[in-house]
Amino acid sequence: PKGFSRELDNDSKRTDWDTHKINVSLKKYGQSLDSTLKNLSTIDAHNFIHKEFERSKNSLLKEDLTEIRKYYHLEIMRICYDSDKSLNLGSAGRL
Repeated sequence: PKGFSRELDNDSKRTDWDTHKINVSLKKYGQSLDSTLKNLSTIDAHNFIHKEFERSKNSLLKEDLTEIRKYYHLEIMRICYDSDKSLNLGSAGRL
């Protein structure tokens, strides 16, 4: 049919598959981060989160980064932000 592009369709499927793989990886990363943070003091956990956040932030500065890698690093930063926020809320309750 007019307007149907097999190539575009394949790119779309590939992107969906790449996004799915990245999301699976991000879920594992989040679980690993949670496990790591449970074994650290609050201060060490904050430092660890901040280093991870900065690592992804610095990766985003690379010019040759693909869209899927940008997505990955932005999501890592979001996970770190949420974890840090959670730690802050938990710390306030212990004061």
